[in-house]
Amino acid sequence: MIGDVALYYDGDAERVDLGEAWSASTGLPFVWAFWAGRPDALDVADVARLQRATDEGVKAIPEIARSWSGGDPARAALNERYLLDNIAYAFGEAERAGLREFHARAQAAGLIARVPEIHFYGDR
Repeated sequence: MIGDVALYYDGDAERVDLGEAWSASTGLPFVWAFWAGRPDALDVADVARLQRATDEGVKAIPEIARSWSGGDPARAALNERYLLDNIAYAFGEAERAGLREFHARAQAAGLIARVPEIHFYGDR
């Protein structure tokens, strides 16, 4: 199970947190998602808007958690803890290293032909 079903499941089952397993085996964070696009897709103002949207979303976590709870205060609290404790909203050097390691392992396993060259906004 993944997603909301797994978050709310309280039955008897073996639990494996893939991000936790990745970090335990590599010493690096697992990158579940990030914004990506063509080099010319955004300008400085667009990137600033995305960064502000992230900041505003983080500030709104309690409201988001409540709206996602179906009116159940216990679920609202669980949602808020999850969003605060399990999601990283910054993408720093450790996350870059984790992403590079993921690609390197995917290539070594034959899942991708080559490790992609990724350029991060502001690095040029």
